[in-house]
Amino acid sequence: MQAMEPAIEARRSPRMMLGTTKGLVATLVLTLFALSACSFPSDMRGTSDEIRGTVMVVGVIGSDKAGPRESEIINRIADHYNARVMWVTGEAHRLVSDLEQGKIHLLAGAIPQSTPFGRKIGLSRPLAYTIIGGDRHKTVLAVRKGENAFLLQVNRAIGTSP
Repeated sequence: MQAMEPAIEARRSPRMMLGTTKGLVATLVLTLFALSACSFPSDMRGTSDEIRGTVMVVGVIGSDKAGPRESEIINRIADHYNARVMWVTGEAHRLVSDLEQGKIHLLAGAIPQSTPFGRKIGLSRPLAYTIIGGDRHKTVLAVRKGENAFLLQVNRAIGTSP
């Protein structure tokens, strides 16, 4: 049994423990440094900064105005950014293209959660319902893909799902 004791002590030697501690500290410092360089969430193209204190351009598909629940949420978002809302209307394909190009900041108009445009744009959490072909569908708002800070604020304005 005594032959095993030196091996056990060698595993617990202060020198080895110091080396492990240095490695752990170095890893921790590098991790903290890497995380400090990150800012989550962020907007890839700066939508939040662009609209702050100015104008938030909102596209509405197929109608001259958004529904009451959408309008309430959009006004809440504008208030958060201290922005005025400028409404534009149009056909879905054109407005989605305008959203992708940054010509508008937010898209409304009873957009179903299952929209085929979902791969091209960022979708909010559901905010209301619409009837399509006799079926009830959850509706969302849309933002430019990659505008994660802005999407987070849109979702905060929506609150809980309908």
